Amino acid sequence: QNKEVLSLIHVMDPSTFDVDAVASVLNDAIVQYNVGAFFLDYIQKCTAKGPLVKTTTDRVQYVSERLTADAKRTGIPIIGLSQFSRADGKKGMSNLKNSSQLEHDAHSIFVLRQLGEDNDGIRMLECEAVKNRKGIKGTELLKFHLPCQRIEHSGVHWKDVKQMKKAETVAPF
Repeated sequence: QNKEVLSLIHVMDPSTFDVDAVASVLNDAIVQYNVGAFFLDYIQKCTAKGPLVKTTTDRVQYVSERLTADAKRTGIPIIGLSQFSRADGKKGMSNLKNSSQLEHDAHSIFVLRQLGEDNDGIRMLECEAVKNRKGIKGTELLKFHLPCQRIEHSGVHWKDVKQMKKAETVAPF
């Protein structure tokens, strides 16, 4: 079963990626592989050209607008990873690096935070839905198995994570 899943994953990793080329790559992926989602790692790495792209913030804004347009045009969700600015240590929508346009255009924004690591290479992650237009907001606790690069749910319900945060307890491994 894992081989079937892996056969559905296609990775492109150019050193730079022009956002205007994303439409072409996305169209090809839909035709060749019948993709159901498109992942972009990461948004700030995309390049963009044009008379309105003068600063890094302009570039990220243009990239965000183009990705939104491509997702609407194709009906395929585009999952764009983003960096955070390190201004205040807190991580939320206002910390998306270089542009509030990312916050505006996104349908959902999930923030991952590393909570700790045990001796078996399992990292505990907090996944918080800080924006979710068509769903609930909340926090889930995930396990990231570093040796095999797999993420799974911890089995802890999001309401329990909220109570643990209030009590300032460490989540169980």
